[in-house]
Amino acid sequence: MTMANPEHDDEIDAKNVLQSQTAYRVEHADHFGGVDYQSSDGAVAMEVTTVTSEEVKASTARRGALLNTKTPTPAACVCWWVTIDELHPRFKGLEARVVDALGVLEADGEPEFWSHSAHALLTGDPDRKVAVATLQREHVEHAVQTPEICSREGEEHEHGVLWSTSGGYVASGSDAALREIEETLNDKPDNYRKLAESGAETRVLFVWVDRDTEGSITRPLRDGISEKWDHFGLPSRAPELDESVDELWVVHRQTRRSWRWTTDGWTALENV
Repeated sequence: MTMANPEHDDEIDAKNVLQSQTAYRVEHADHFGGVDYQSSDGAVAMEVTTVTSEEVKASTARRGALLNTKTPTPAACVCWWVTIDELHPRFKGLEARVVDALGVLEADGEPEFWSHSAHALLTGDPDRKVAVATLQREHVEHAVQTPEICSREGEEHEHGVLWSTSGGYVASGSDAALREIEETLNDKPDNYRKLAESGAETRVLFVWVDRDTEGSITRPLRDGISEKWDHFGLPSRAPELDESVDELWVVHRQTRRSWRWTTDGWTALENV
């Protein structure tokens, strides 16, 4: 006897998002390989998928421990915030190498490092040049002193380095992110097939992105980005997908920011 397909957590989450933001009411329909959800009258169908990068996913465990760490810097007089390439392959020993290099910059009175302008720091003391070269080699995108953290934690706190990741990507804007999403979806024809075979009048393709998705895709949906830079707002054109898609949702699983496209255009939603 063939077992029916179960309803997965990410599908339930997508259904709840759809129903909280629209008048659509859908039920689990993928019992034996069909579309994930469909309304009782058959008029609305939804297929749920996720856009991820296997390379990014493979690095999640490696960088996870680092991102939950404040690395002590006993000789420092201030805390630092360091952003590294999330695909960095040399996590072993990274903390010590970077902390030593930051110590040299701090002693030299340099409060900030940017990878794209590192050449401006390659002057003067030989130790400084070595420190800058180390930060470049370790794929540090940005390092900056954070006296505000010191103020918040009080005079007696231990200085240290806090870590974040940048993705190691070039994020050109929302149109470029949409193009990458399209390329990924167009390599998954099974989603289109299920929507087409549903016979629904309104066919929704719901796309999750998350921390395992390329940063060039997720950056427009990260907190505070679209407010700061206009080119990370809504895409300027309709998605180029199969004709079986009448409505597209792109939702960030962690920030809960989303884009919704219908034939009327794009809408940005928050806290979905």
